[in-house]
Amino acid sequence: MSFISILHIIVIALLVLPNTMYFASVNILSEGLSQHFNSSNLHSLSYTLISAPSIISAITFSLILDAFKFNIIFPIIQSILILGTAFNIVSIKVTNQYLFLFGRFLYGVCGETTLAAQSQLIDQFLPQKLHSTAFAVCFCGYMAGEALAGLILPKLDLINGYIVILSFQTLSLALILIYSIKSKTIEKANFKILLKDLLAKLTKIPAVYFILACFRILFTASKSTYDSRSIIALKTIYNIPLEISQQAQIVQTSLSAVVFLISGISGFFKFGPEIFVILGALFCCFGYIFCYFSIPNQFLISTLIGFGFGMVAANCSALLVKRAGGGLASSALGVVFSLQYLLSTGIIPLSRELSKIDEKDNMIMYLILVILGFIVWSGEMIIYKLQKRIPPTNLVTEGDGIEVSAVDQGLIYENHDTVNWI
Repeated sequence: MSFISILHIIVIALLVLPNTMYFASVNILSEGLSQHFNSSNLHSLSYTLISAPSIISAITFSLILDAFKFNIIFPIIQSILILGTAFNIVSIKVTNQYLFLFGRFLYGVCGETTLAAQSQLIDQFLPQKLHSTAFAVCFCGYMAGEALAGLILPKLDLINGYIVILSFQTLSLALILIYSIKSKTIEKANFKILLKDLLAKLTKIPAVYFILACFRILFTASKSTYDSRSIIALKTIYNIPLEISQQAQIVQTSLSAVVFLISGISGFFKFGPEIFVILGALFCCFGYIFCYFSIPNQFLISTLIGFGFGMVAANCSALLVKRAGGGLASSALGVVFSLQYLLSTGIIPLSRELSKIDEKDNMIMYLILVILGFIVWSGEMIIYKLQKRIPPTNLVTEGDGIEVSAVDQGLIYENHDTVNWI
C-alpha cells in the first residue's frame, strides 16, 4: 500500500466526521437545548425531521451519484449541511426553535448521502484491492465523529459547540472541492445513456438483496431510534447524572468505531461478514435485554450495543452491495437508507410516547425489531446458499457465443469463470 493510497483513505474517511458530529449533537446536548428553547419535544422532533426527508433524498442522491459520479454533487451536499448548521447557530442566538428544526431538516435532505459520495471517491481514487479497507476506515471515521462530539460539545456552550462543528464542516468542504476538481467528469451527452444503464441494473437486482435489506432496515431503525434517546434513556433507567450517561454514549460510539475498523478483515474469511452480522445482532439483543432489567450498569449496555452495531453495519453493507451486483455501490445502500428512515419516522414518535409510560418499554420494541429482522435474514441466508448450489441451466464458454440465462440475477456460480451470466 503506497503512501498516497494511505493518505487518500484517511482524508476520505475524515470528510464526513464533522457531519456525524452534527448528527449526534442533539442527543448529546438534549438537556441544554430543551431548556434553552423551553421545548420538551425538540429532541424527538429534530430526529424525526432528519428521518422524514431522508426517505426520499437518500435513494435519489444515491441514484444520481451512481449515474453521474459526484463531480459537483458532493460539494453541493456539503454546502447544504453547512447552511443547516448556520441556521442552528442563528436559532440559538435568537431563541427560535423553528429555525433550529429547519437546520435539522436540511441535514435530513442530504446528510446520509455523504456516505454514498464517499464510496464514489473510494472507487475513483483507490485500487479495487484497497476498497474493503477504505470502507472499514470510513465507517470508523463516521462513528469517530459521534465520539468526538461527545468529548467536545459538553465542554462548550450551545453556540460555540455548533461554531466548532461549522468550522470542521467548512474545512471538509475545502477538501471535497479539491477532490471534485480532480475527479472524473462525464459529458452531458452521456447522461441519458448512463441513467438508462443504471435503471436497467436496478431492475435486475435479485430477490435475496431485498430480503437482506429487510434485516438491515429493521436493525438500523431500532438502533437509530435507540441512539435518538440513549442519553436520556440511560439517565432515567439507571438514575445516573447526565455526565455519566454522556460518557456511556462516548464508550458506545468509540467501540463501534474500533469494530468498524477491525471488520475490514472479515472479507478475507469465508462467511466472515455473515458471522460478524450474527454476533453483532446478538450483542445488541443482549444489550436491550440487560437495559430492560437495569442490569448490571450503563457501561456494559453501551459496550454491547457499540460492539453489536459495529459488527452489523459495515458487514451488512458489504453483503448488500455484493447481493445487488456490480455498478450499484451507492444505490444498493441508498435504497436501504431510505426505507430505514421511513420506518424510523414512525418509530421515533412511538418511542417518545412509550417513554412517557416507562423508558424500559422502548427496549422491548428495539428487541422485537432486531429479532424480526434476524428471522427474515435467516431465511435469506438459506435461500442464497440453496441458489448457489443450483447448477446453471446452460453452461457454455465465452467462445461459444451463446447467451446464458441465470438462475437468479446477481448470483455468481463459483468455479465457472468462463460462464456468461445474463
